[in-house]
Amino acid sequence: MRTVSPVAHILATMDPGRTLYEHTNPQVSRQLRCRSFHRALRGGRMPELSMVSRVSLYVLVASIGILALIIWSVQVGVLNGRAFKNPDGSVDDWHEQKLFYGISFADVFVACPASVAGIILVLVAPRWGCYVLALVSFWLVWTNIMTTASSLRFEQPRITLMWFIVFPLGALVGLAYIAWTIVHFDIIYSL
Repeated sequence: MRTVSPVAHILATMDPGRTLYEHTNPQVSRQLRCRSFHRALRGGRMPELSMVSRVSLYVLVASIGILALIIWSVQVGVLNGRAFKNPDGSVDDWHEQKLFYGISFADVFVACPASVAGIILVLVAPRWGCYVLALVSFWLVWTNIMTTASSLRFEQPRITLMWFIVFPLGALVGLAYIAWTIVHFDIIYSL
């Protein structure tokens, strides 16, 4: 069995645009990965990512972040025992329905932190950020379709702007991010 020295292996697998120091120093390597994603979003490494695609990504990531922070704050209140009155007239109160305690617990300790982590990872480790945000998008779709269907079936609400924001908007944002991911699959997963 033939052994290859680490230096020879690095030189053989080296990206021609990077120096040996950049390949062997983990701190520099991490900084370069972060810069490469930002360069990619600006069109440096991925010229096929248009301005519209970049802007839509930023809008979707910001929307997911805003929704996650709002849900987080509301669910912390529900978890602490405060009832939340929905725009359709229903109330999220775990004293009335014990299921709301579990939903709040999962949102506060799993879904919302995963959303924030996904957004941070998009900036630090783009591939992992895209993976996590794709999972978060499925959570947004599932929970908002569930709550919208329940609201329409059992509450017969007046469809207002506030009802639209509270119920189906999250599902639309989640579907939009999933669609964006499918359209740009080759680009984002080649990072």
